[in-house]
Amino acid sequence: MADEQIVASPQSLAQLFGRFDFKNPVGGTIAANMFSTWERTKDKKEIIPLTKLQGLTINTFWNEVWSNNTALLLDYHNTRKERDMSCSKWEYHPDRSTGYRILTLQTIVEVPRAGTYTPLHEAHRFAFSIEGGKPKLFYQISSQTPDVPAGTTFRCETLMEITADSLDSECSINIFANTKKMSIAFTPIQFIATPRAVRELQAAYVILIGMVTSKLCGAPLQLKPTLTESISSVVVEQNSAVQPAVIPVAASDQISHQHPSGHGGDGLPQWVLYALIGLVVCVSILMIWAVLSVSSANQNLGEILRTAKSVLPSGGSGASGAASSSGSSLWDLVDRELNSDLVDLSTGAAATRTTTEDGTQIDPALTKTQLSILAKQEALFGRAMSALVDVQERQDGLERQQSWLTSLCFSQLLVLIVLVVKVFFISA
Repeated sequence: MADEQIVASPQSLAQLFGRFDFKNPVGGTIAANMFSTWERTKDKKEIIPLTKLQGLTINTFWNEVWSNNTALLLDYHNTRKERDMSCSKWEYHPDRSTGYRILTLQTIVEVPRAGTYTPLHEAHRFAFSIEGGKPKLFYQISSQTPDVPAGTTFRCETLMEITADSLDSECSINIFANTKKMSIAFTPIQFIATPRAVRELQAAYVILIGMVTSKLCGAPLQLKPTLTESISSVVVEQNSAVQPAVIPVAASDQISHQHPSGHGGDGLPQWVLYALIGLVVCVSILMIWAVLSVSSANQNLGEILRTAKSVLPSGGSGASGAASSSGSSLWDLVDRELNSDLVDLSTGAAATRTTTEDGTQIDPALTKTQLSILAKQEALFGRAMSALVDVQERQDGLERQQSWLTSLCFSQLLVLIVLVVKVFFISA
């Protein structure tokens, strides 16, 4: 066991994380952008629930697991059949409350081909704080597999939170993980790469904490059945020689996750989130199509109305309206046809004319024919006006429907943009 005492600082964790001044240690390079900002440090999925480390204080846990050249860490990487490991020594702050280092090795990942080795570069840092008499150690690992396709577009990030009631009391550990976008090129593959990466990290740290509890605490690691099932396939694919002992607890005891893209707890399963995005996309496309269809129908009705208004009389009603309309081509044609009948009927007529009360002389036979024709004209004009009013009402309804659909479509697109930005462009 390497005896490297770390010292808890009275400064807050936010202050400690903000004071890192990275230099390039032997064995690799490290930069601030490899890690999430403090505000987003815990915006991750819980992969190991809060676990009591019986008999271990924070400093004991540090010396046995994370200090320079620990046997347990070497056994852990050997268990995972990782090779060519090179780990730099810790670069401590003068007060020994923070530090960082680089670790590189060859590991087996799930993609692109299971069972093949690929380089893994890890940047480690820690911050040790004590506030209100309660110490808290944050251990953060940012890793990358540059030889994997699109491997440089993101980093995998793990946060270990080790807490205790005092420096001399037993500590507990809680582990979170997620991906950190390094390039916009990660966006198209994020919904595939993130769940796989988190699942592999979960399988790895179950092995590590299982070794800690079995070798240092004298008790097997207890995991919930849902957690055991989620890592079993990854452990088998990686052909791990040793698996941690697992004692299932009640299935009703659910794991709570802090990241909205996680599974279970209060968050939505990730596949449900992407299914909702797909549904919003489909509905948005259908709504755009509906708006365009309504707009086209509205334009056609408007053209019909303009044509009808151009041929119907603009004033009066019946024959009197037709007689006073000079630009009515339809009614001019009707008048010509009807008046031709009147001319035929009046030619050569010698009937006795009748004087009306106002002194007008009217041919009785011609008057009956005119009344019949005028009645037909009135009926035809009434039907035309009724049809015109109906078309106008339909057009008004289509305009209201188009306006409503357009507003709803814009609202739908706004929801889609918010979802896409949240899921694909806002990473940990």
